[in-house]
Amino acid sequence: MTNFSTAIILETRNQRKDETYPVKLRVTIERLSRYYAIEWEIPDEKEPGKKIKQKYLTQIEFDKVEAKKPREPYKTIKEAFNDTEKKARELLTVMENPTFDQFKRLFTSKASAGGNVWKYYEDYITECKNENRLGTASSYECSRNSLNLLKGIETANFKTITPEWLKDYAKQMKAKGKSISTIGIYLRPLRSLFNNALRDKVITLELYPFGNPKDGKYRIPKSKNNKRPLERSEIIKLANYSGSPINEMYKDFFLLSYFLVGLNFMDLLTLKWKQLDGNVLEIIRKKTEHTTENDQKAIKLIVNDEAMEIIKRYGNPTGIYIFEVVNIKDNPEQIRRKVQNFNRNTNQALKAIAKKMDLSKNISTVFARHSAASHGINTGSTLADIQQALGHKNITTTSNYISGLSEGATSLGNSLKLKEAVPIVERGTETAETQLQQGIETVPETVPVER
Repeated sequence: MTNFSTAIILETRNQRKDETYPVKLRVTIERLSRYYAIEWEIPDEKEPGKKIKQKYLTQIEFDKVEAKKPREPYKTIKEAFNDTEKKARELLTVMENPTFDQFKRLFTSKASAGGNVWKYYEDYITECKNENRLGTASSYECSRNSLNLLKGIETANFKTITPEWLKDYAKQMKAKGKSISTIGIYLRPLRSLFNNALRDKVITLELYPFGNPKDGKYRIPKSKNNKRPLERSEIIKLANYSGSPINEMYKDFFLLSYFLVGLNFMDLLTLKWKQLDGNVLEIIRKKTEHTTENDQKAIKLIVNDEAMEIIKRYGNPTGIYIFEVVNIKDNPEQIRRKVQNFNRNTNQALKAIAKKMDLSKNISTVFARHSAASHGINTGSTLADIQQALGHKNITTTSNYISGLSEGATSLGNSLKLKEAVPIVERGTETAETQLQQGIETVPETVPVER
């Protein structure tokens, strides 16, 4: 059984101008402590029948509350403290393996009322931002805002969200012209929070609204994946592009992503030199680096000759990061903004190049991942090596990591080379540096579209 304790304390490290301090609940689990702000009500002496909310006390007032036989109004405050501790202990007792995150959700979300959905969103978004998982935080914010706009969830609890409620939301989204894919993107964060509420015992399995429609549940719609990988001949045609120097640079970064088995731009543009050992690149994907510590395994990728040429062409050998898209002084939000900006500019450049080279597809950076996997299979790499290089726990779910390299991984890295079929355009160092300064370091908002 997990050991825990609770106490009401006066946070004397944060004195306010009126010489009061915040009163907090201290929760200790297995010798680790966290502090949670609390508030209480006392009668308003000026207006009988009304009550005033309080969160702060002076040291003298707190001592009077903690006296053996406190007098009013301190007796009322003491009773509120006791009720707060009682609620905290009851919550900790019902948890099989209590954690601070779980306790915070339960303690602040009025679990007895079915769990406030908005509060669960707010807590998880804050948690993601504190851990620099800004992409996930943004996804949950978009989900919350969409649900609130159409259904109003500020006062909703998990018990009121039924399969019919979800069907009505999807119906309204379709009426607004939203795709099935968008509906799924907005509903999956809600389902994840339902799983948290189920684990927290805020709701029972009977009230869980997601599942098989045959059982009266709601199934989140899935769109068909219509993105066909680029043919190898199309990749070769793209690699042969020569024109605007800045568009050539963005094309090169698309090719580098392809050579590295579809490494996404967040991972690609935040690579550090210490991750590169000879021709072996070791990464833990940003998308899933905050999974359980024991589940984290590094992906090791072979950097083939053509990928190394691109790294040398645009890399800054004196920096910490390989590329100068981001720098060591950037905070996580600045890094995310710069990567998004660079990714958007790359997509604009790819569309301009595709138009000039008569490529029919609406190419974007995501094609690098699909194409690399497809071409690797076609040239003899095993399904297991593709799975490992993409970081999949299984073929359909990207959630696990590998350590160690097989002979097949080297074969996979080399199978994506194009140089035997494509004359790579050599560029002078001076030109490359100019492109770096104009195209990467400043990260332009838009890319000139070639006619």
